[in-house]
Amino acid sequence: VYMTGHPLKDSLELIKTYTTVNLGQLDSAGNGATVWVGGIVAAAKKMNTRKGDRMGVIELEDFDGRAEVVFYPKIFETHSSLLRPGTILFIKGRVELRSDKPKLVADDTATINTISEKLSAKVEVDVTMPVTKGTLDALKTAFQKNRGSCPVFINLIEPGTGRVKIKANGFTVNPRVELVDELKIVVGAGCVHLG
Repeated sequence: VYMTGHPLKDSLELIKTYTTVNLGQLDSAGNGATVWVGGIVAAAKKMNTRKGDRMGVIELEDFDGRAEVVFYPKIFETHSSLLRPGTILFIKGRVELRSDKPKLVADDTATINTISEKLSAKVEVDVTMPVTKGTLDALKTAFQKNRGSCPVFINLIEPGTGRVKIKANGFTVNPRVELVDELKIVVGAGCVHLG
């Protein structure tokens, strides 16, 4: 029980956007399924394998439940610095349903600051014609404030006749939640797509 609210409350939208399943529903994903989950590290322990290699096991918690996540030596070596209680993590892993509780075998991790660029190959924005100079200026400002490596595409939509997709040359962005929120204000909630 948390006295000041759940520690993930400020990250809820990000978790909804970038996870494929909630921790309480891992068993529904199926044995062997590859999923992305997000949550807060509730507990972490480091140990040695029989060969003496370092590995780790964490308890990850989201709004829906908890799950054990195993980091075998190769993955543990590159991600061990993130495996601390209180850290908010996104983990890509393989679901294992061999025991009474589902667990995840980690393949990759991301933080709140790295998840958007890791999982988004492009940003698409739907703009209904005719478009005003104010809308174009607001889009340009949002793109410039959120520079990154992800390409931007504009879908120009003419009601009743179709759409044209154009690449916004000269603009690459970091598709973080702040950018998506700003774009939704400019063009509408259903008009921003991460791919």
